[in-house]
Amino acid sequence: MRFQLRRKEPAQVEFALIYGVLAVLLLAAARVLPVIDLAPDCVFHSLTGLPCPTCGSTRAVAFLSRGHFLSAFRMNPATTVVFIALLTAFLCRIAARVFDLPGLRINLSHQEKTLVRAVAVLAVLLNWAYLITSR
Repeated sequence: MRFQLRRKEPAQVEFALIYGVLAVLLLAAARVLPVIDLAPDCVFHSLTGLPCPTCGSTRAVAFLSRGHFLSAFRMNPATTVVFIALLTAFLCRIAARVFDLPGLRINLSHQEKTLVRAVAVLAVLLNWAYLITSR
């Protein structure tokens, strides 16, 4: 694993800004709209009686929009962690733009990329196990 400080290249897409803006818009919408009432029922839960891996995400975002971090984490830990990570990356990228700082790039080997993917799958499965056992 190598860390590098690099300036943005002209054709480079800034995913931290794109996903950060989406996260901010979702939080704003959850703050002002009755998203819990508007969200459809979970088809997976209706068919199996078990929560799906993303069950509780809408409520977690609604709790996050009101600053209730512990309630959001209890509702869906993975969604809460991902949203906070997205917002942190977004704020770091905005700060880098404002202060003209280079961006941090992480270069991973093929084995490290495989390990990151395996950890992500394990995190989703652990989150799902939590959701099944907590209901």
